Amino acid sequence: DINKALLHYYFRSKEKLYEHIFEHLIWNYVNDMLKLLDTNLPTIEFIKTFVNNYIEFLRENPKVPMFLLRELGEGGKTAKKILKKLLAGGNFSITKFITLLKKGMDNGEIVKSDPVQLVITLLGSCIFFFIGEPIVMTLLPETENYDREAFIEERKDAIFKTIVYGLSPRGAEQ
Repeated sequence: DINKALLHYYFRSKEKLYEHIFEHLIWNYVNDMLKLLDTNLPTIEFIKTFVNNYIEFLRENPKVPMFLLRELGEGGKTAKKILKKLLAGGNFSITKFITLLKKGMDNGEIVKSDPVQLVITLLGSCIFFFIGEPIVMTLLPETENYDREAFIEERKDAIFKTIVYGLSPRGAEQ
């Protein structure tokens, strides 16, 4: 309920408005992540909660995945700027996430692996469905009576089980 002149007065350009929206979206997710990182959950429970929270964020913000894809497709300039700002403020660091995963590896909760690869796998597994939903639904003929909400709940469980199976210690395989 505002006019274009007022919008232009506050943001000066489309680029500044875009940057503000992007920053707002990133901050919302980062704040949720920071709360989760401070809970001291066991590694497996942390992973389950992370998957659930990330998918819920994407479900509640359905335009975010395509917004991110567009940003990254254009080189990620705004994303890099916002992330550098977050990191410079000391409010956000991926180090806590990696430290938590390493701790789980060290105490035998999960197998030793590259925690950075694990973080990327978690992020990618959660977001892919939201980016590729139209194609996924076209490829799967049994989705004729598709219940999106039920599918998303099943997706949370499938991602968690797949990741945890891959991370579960199995005798001499460690």
